[in-house]
Amino acid sequence: MRTDPASLASLLGPLLGPLLGEIGTIRPLPSGAGGQSFHVTTARGAVVAKLFDADAPVLLGPARQFALFGALAARGIAPRPIVFDAAARLLVTAFVEDADVATVERLRQGEGIDTLASLLRQLHEVAFAVPSFAPLAYAERYLERQGGLRQLDRADRARHDELLVLAAHPLPGPPCLCHNDVTADNLLLGRNPRLLDFDYAVLATPILDLASAVFMNDLPPAVTTRLLEAYHGGPAPYSVEEFARVRRLLELLAHFWSLAAGERAAAVVARYRIRND
Repeated sequence: MRTDPASLASLLGPLLGPLLGEIGTIRPLPSGAGGQSFHVTTARGAVVAKLFDADAPVLLGPARQFALFGALAARGIAPRPIVFDAAARLLVTAFVEDADVATVERLRQGEGIDTLASLLRQLHEVAFAVPSFAPLAYAERYLERQGGLRQLDRADRARHDELLVLAAHPLPGPPCLCHNDVTADNLLLGRNPRLLDFDYAVLATPILDLASAVFMNDLPPAVTTRLLEAYHGGPAPYSVEEFARVRRLLELLAHFWSLAAGERAAAVVARYRIRND
C-alpha cells in the first residue's frame, strides 16, 4: 500500500470528512513493524492514522484494536478511537495533547516509571477478549518462517532449545489483558499519559508486561526494582529468578521474531537480535 500523503488523504477524506471536516497536513510518525502511522490535522483537531501492512505480524488488527481502544479510552489509559476501515487496514485515533512520547533514556533514568506502573495496573484490570499468550506456538511459527531448524547456526539452535524450555513454564499470577510490547515508543508521558499500539495484546499475567518493560527498554536494576514495587505496592510476589526467566523468554522470542521478519522493517527489528549471550 502506498503511504504518501496524497494517497493517504484520498483514503482518509471520505472517512474523516463527515466526522472531523476537511483534512489539513499529514506527516509521518516514527512507526514499528506493524505499519506506518501519520499525524493528521483536521478542521476539528488532530488525529493519528495507522495503516497496517498487509503482512503485518500483529495479533490484533484495526477492528479489534478499535474496540479495545474504546474500552481503554473510557478509563483514560489510551487514545480515543475515531474510526477504522478493515478493508483499508486503517485505524484512526485521537491525537493526545499535552503529552509526548517517552524515550528509553528517560525511562532508564527512572522518569515516568511510576506513571508506567499505574497505567499497567489499570490496563490489567480491563476485561477484553484477546488471544492467549502462546510462546510455544510463536517459536514454532518463527522457526517455520526461517525454513526449519537446519537453517539455524549452532548458537541459534542452542537459543531455540532454551526458548522451548522457558516457554513450557507457566507465567506466575492471575490472567489479565497485557500490552505485550511495552517499549518507550508506546508510552506517552505528560499531563495526559497514555499507552499506545496494542498490536500484540494478549491474555497473560502481569509479569509479562513488567518483564517486557524491563527487557525492551533495558532498564537498570534500580529502575527495575522501582517499577516492580510501584506496580505491586511493595515487593514483587515472585522471585528474582522467576522474573529473570520471563525476561529471558521475551528476549529469545524477540530475537527469533526479528530473524523471521527478514528484511521487513529491518531497522526496527534488528535491535532485538542477540549478538552475544
